[in-house]
Amino acid sequence: MSKISQKTFQKLAENTLGILYEHYPRAYSTTALANELVRDNEFVLKILLFLEKNGYVERKGKKWQRWILTKQAKEKYDVI
Repeated sequence: MSKISQKTFQKLAENTLGILYEHYPRAYSTTALANELVRDNEFVLKILLFLEKNGYVERKGKKWQRWILTKQAKEKYDVI
């Protein structure tokens, strides 16, 4: 896999947040987000873990991981 620039990674992270915001409060699986972003599951998981670490998304479910925007991130998007 080729390396991706930090700028491109940031844009993809923003696109991920945008998808989750559009469909809030629906939780998305990694696979569904990968299909929306036209990227592979492993790369999207890397983005989601980055966003989780920064407090923008949270995991739902134990066996099948689904991702949802945190309430704080939703409130920030509402202001914009």
